[in-house]
Amino acid sequence: MGSLGVPISQPRKKPRKRSEIVASSPLVEITLLHRAMRLELEAMCEVAERLDRSSEAGEVAALERRFKDFDLVFASHSSAEDDFIFPTLASRGTSPSFPAQAAQEHEEEVALLRSVEDAIRRKVEGGAVTLAPTFRVLKEKLSEHMLQEEEVVFPLLASFPSAELANLVGLVMGSRPSEVLEATIRMEVTHLDKDHARHVLATMCDVARKTNFRSWLDAKFGNGFAKAPPARSPSSSPPAAGQCPYYGHATRIVAPCCGALVCCKRCHDAERQCPAKMDARRVTAMRCAACGADQPLAETCAYCATKVATYFCDLCKLLDSTNTPTFHCPFCMCCRRGNGLGVDYVHCMACNHCVSIEHISSHFCQADTATTCAICRRTLFASFEHVDLLPCGHPKHGDCYLQPHVACAHCAAAAAAAAAAPVDSQPSGVL
Repeated sequence: MGSLGVPISQPRKKPRKRSEIVASSPLVEITLLHRAMRLELEAMCEVAERLDRSSEAGEVAALERRFKDFDLVFASHSSAEDDFIFPTLASRGTSPSFPAQAAQEHEEEVALLRSVEDAIRRKVEGGAVTLAPTFRVLKEKLSEHMLQEEEVVFPLLASFPSAELANLVGLVMGSRPSEVLEATIRMEVTHLDKDHARHVLATMCDVARKTNFRSWLDAKFGNGFAKAPPARSPSSSPPAAGQCPYYGHATRIVAPCCGALVCCKRCHDAERQCPAKMDARRVTAMRCAACGADQPLAETCAYCATKVATYFCDLCKLLDSTNTPTFHCPFCMCCRRGNGLGVDYVHCMACNHCVSIEHISSHFCQADTATTCAICRRTLFASFEHVDLLPCGHPKHGDCYLQPHVACAHCAAAAAAAAAAPVDSQPSGVL
């Protein structure tokens, strides 16, 4: 009996090869991730064996960082299975026991991951610890689990209609936070050959074709994550004073349109001293609030090492110190309020909106990302705020409240259009 509750030792009737099952399917993204994770585990095992023979602090620290990235990717992968894949199979009556069995296996795997993490920590602290045995046990356990999925689960998923399968893979991708997606792609690009790496990235782009994922991909990987060195010496200007009324930080950024030192785009546009609206993504320079140094925009000051804000996004050029949970969505290609994809939000690949996890199965899919809020009528997509649903199913900003005397703008417009239409054009069956 296999670990997922399906006999795997019984002879099968000419099963299709896994490569045939996923070759032209969105499942290729998951199966190639399995391959990359196996190769990453093997690589870490080799490093652990080398460190057991001759340990150097720098190499141990590098292995610790590498393991943290792997842990991040595997945790997201397991959550996607528990939250989407196995419940979907169980709902179709394929195997009602899948979710419980998978959850139990994931608990055992988490325990192994924590034991490896503890061994690395003790090694970093200078303890006499051998790493290779714990890494080998982890590799064998995770490899066995992934093989079980490929032999048992993939053939079941491959029987899904292509549209349903694409939607499922879209939910999996849409629940990955930006940092997890970045670590996942790095692992795949590192370990897969060029053809497979291109194939998996093309598949991901196809699943997320209605989103801004390709722009995020270009921004993150197109420049090799190069960080610009300081362009000039610190200025003699005094440190900037006063906090931004919108984002709570004291750093000043240089407006690309007029060169003015401002807190943020909203401050720039509100002052109206410049006729142009500031494009925050074009910001390249800043003045540190702590030491007054003028320098390229970065997460920390190049001269005094002060963090410019508690939250920094190098893509949106957003600095925020309000301590409000904020995350960057790689599919919206903008920052949003919330704890993150897979935590309290999922990105819907069909309508290209971030949707609260509690609404993902019932939200009103918007075909047009320029859809406006049902209360304030401002565009939803470009808004920093999260999106909620009214009882009628139309979306609104989370901070816009429906007052007793205010009707849903979309429902009111539809009612007005219906009232103005000729009687014979009314659809039959309408009361």
